[in-house]
Amino acid sequence: MIDYALVMLDGLALHQVGNKHHKEENFVSGALLTIRDEELENELFDFFLKPFEKANEVYQFRDFSEESNEIYSYAKAIFEDRKAVHENSVKILQHLYTQSDHPHIKVGELFVARFSEILFEDELTEVVGIFKTERKDSFFQFPAEGNMLHINTEFGINPGKLDKACLIFNLDEEEGYRVLTLDKNKYDAEYWKVNFLNIDYADDHNFQTKNYVELCKDFSEQIIAPSEGKKEQITFLNQTANYLTNNEDLHIQEFAQTLFAEEDPLRDEFVNFREEFETRRKVEFPEEGFKISQPALKSNKRKLKSSINLDTNIQIKLDFDNPESSKKFIEKGFDEERNMSFYKVYFNNERD
Repeated sequence: MIDYALVMLDGLALHQVGNKHHKEENFVSGALLTIRDEELENELFDFFLKPFEKANEVYQFRDFSEESNEIYSYAKAIFEDRKAVHENSVKILQHLYTQSDHPHIKVGELFVARFSEILFEDELTEVVGIFKTERKDSFFQFPAEGNMLHINTEFGINPGKLDKACLIFNLDEEEGYRVLTLDKNKYDAEYWKVNFLNIDYADDHNFQTKNYVELCKDFSEQIIAPSEGKKEQITFLNQTANYLTNNEDLHIQEFAQTLFAEEDPLRDEFVNFREEFETRRKVEFPEEGFKISQPALKSNKRKLKSSINLDTNIQIKLDFDNPESSKKFIEKGFDEERNMSFYKVYFNNERD
């Protein structure tokens, strides 16, 4: 998705962001960094850009007018003027500091860079990168003194461990730019992506796939489970995962026809639920269908339940790759003598 073989660095600012909650102040550098070492520059390119080589979820800024989204406006200013990197990096630093009000947010280095000649989805473009490092690793130094080598311990940033980052591509400005992001810390789930960047999935096949998984999950929980039971809920989710995994495109009508028999009232309920979901989430699934994003499916499939948890501390786990098994080999019933429900499971052999 991203190729930086020809990348050029147009400007790089480095500051330190504090923690507002603990009243730890920022450190603001007075000018851009000057990188004269080609080897160091190449290492920085790998440090900043290599983590995004396999990124597949594309975002865009929400409320992306210059008055409503600060990072959008600062990135726009940097795209319009290469000399504006430092000025706007200080504004980005202050905006990040404003959001750093959680006690667990760590003080860290903040890099703001402008790159050019980056290939993204076959388009050559400029990029604004925002990177925050937090975790420090220890490493050994072996200084020589006289006829002896000594061991010292130093602390620094591991070039392979970028904590938080985003790349803003100078593409689709009128739709909120295209954005890639990563966040390896979980102490505050909304700190980076929501409060600082204010981004959401771009309206593309990744976005459509993610929302369709959400639609099916909600339908299974709100409609199927209460009326049909957990077994049918898991069966529906298994069939959903199987359909999405084994098809390149999702066609709305075909999906409903595949999962529900013509006389099944759940088919009409699903259609109605989908319309309500679109209104509630402010999304729209195109009637002609959309391309299924397998990477987006993989990252969101964990939202689909694949097990039945019983109050007797027994769990029945079903296989997403073989959704028909739950229909063929599991039966639900009620034992009047024990006054308890039960599941009957058929099998030939036990596996190790």
